[in-house]
Amino acid sequence: MKSKIFISLITFLGLLNQGEAQEGLKENFNFKIGAIGAWVAYEKPLNDSFLIDAEIGYIGGILNSEFIFTTSIELEPRYYYNFSKRIQKGKNTINNSGNYFAVQLSYIPDIFTAKTPNNANIDVLKTFSAIPTFGLRRNITKGLNFDFEFGVGYLWAKGYENEVTANLLIGLSYVFKTNAK
Repeated sequence: MKSKIFISLITFLGLLNQGEAQEGLKENFNFKIGAIGAWVAYEKPLNDSFLIDAEIGYIGGILNSEFIFTTSIELEPRYYYNFSKRIQKGKNTINNSGNYFAVQLSYIPDIFTAKTPNNANIDVLKTFSAIPTFGLRRNITKGLNFDFEFGVGYLWAKGYENEVTANLLIGLSYVFKTNAK
């Protein structure tokens, strides 16, 4: 019952904002929250189809049946392949709403790692990953957005075997500052 109310509310809020558009990609400062972390992000457009998304966040994971949280630094060049079509069709593009392809470059430096007494002697591996990603953002209200990303790439870990890894983000973001008119 609660999920039906939540879905109805999100749909209603989306309909309230339908039809609004902006002229092009805009510079944004926002806060994202997902299932396993939170990030502060800055988006800087390079032209009408490309932007750079720079993020610093706090992500979590499970190791030996214990939750561990640590810092994540990400840089994500994005190509919005349908942004101009969305504008031409009068679709909502507020806060850079649209579909994109990206390469998520992520570094986990093992700083500010939160540990419990049960896992105090465990170190988080310093890792770097490069993950080709498909993503979309949809604007729900003036500042609130729904974000989805999925991709598969490669992870390099210091002192550990390199491996294939995935990126999955289902979350919400809130734009604090935008240069949209």
